[in-house]
Amino acid sequence: MPPFDMAQLRAQSRRQVDDLAAVPAVLTRGDVDRPITVRWKGKQALAGIEDDGALLVSRIEALIFNAEKLAAPSDGGPPIVLARNDIVTIPSVNAAYRLETPEETDGPINVYWMVARR
Repeated sequence: MPPFDMAQLRAQSRRQVDDLAAVPAVLTRGDVDRPITVRWKGKQALAGIEDDGALLVSRIEALIFNAEKLAAPSDGGPPIVLARNDIVTIPSVNAAYRLETPEETDGPINVYWMVARR
């Protein structure tokens, strides 16, 4: 029996999640559109507390890309290198996001970017 490889298991699991949850999108940089797939997540974060004790909550949104699919895009073009201010449009939810800040990865496959809605 081969030794257990946690990194390989984690990568396999992330590929499966991406296959199930990613949606078609379009990455736009300048006049160039590239087809991609993406997942998104939203979470609420405590932004502060008012003097009257009311909690201030902000919504943080991030897009999750698959590093393997960025390296070998489905359109057969060169690898996709994400950059600040690229626009990602997700037609199925009628939403567009501007890439703002890359986030630290937590392991193989996933590439995280904080975004702002357009």
